[in-house]
Amino acid sequence: MSSFNSLFRKLFRLGPQIPQKPFNHNRNPFKAKKPWPPDMSKMSHTYQFRLEKKYKKRLAMKWLKPGWMKWTRIAQIGVPTAVLIYGVLFMDFSNDPLNRGGEQPFQWIRGKFWGALDNIWTPAPERHTQFKTANLKEAPSK
Repeated sequence: MSSFNSLFRKLFRLGPQIPQKPFNHNRNPFKAKKPWPPDMSKMSHTYQFRLEKKYKKRLAMKWLKPGWMKWTRIAQIGVPTAVLIYGVLFMDFSNDPLNRGGEQPFQWIRGKFWGALDNIWTPAPERHTQFKTANLKEAPSK
């Protein structure tokens, strides 16, 4: 156990603390182009409106996170759908104590689904043979 503790400490130990000087805004090599926050009393109404519109748009775009929203929506639709499909096609209701007399409530849906799935993979028997033979014209004999 002690070897595990020492390994754990070695893996997650922090490096030595390096003292950092406090940040000096006067010696900053990256000076701001405009003073922030701007003095709204000195701006025209159109410039104030443009600035507000620009930052509202930036905040909205920052908040949206389209990738997160997309995958959250997919999960919100996918998980209940998967549970419903599992319940209808695979779950065994015959041993359920709340069920009546061991019946399978979705047996007719299961039968149709698995029958249709079996028909996809097996070759279909020749149907409509009378229509095929009736539409064939005999070649004129010479």
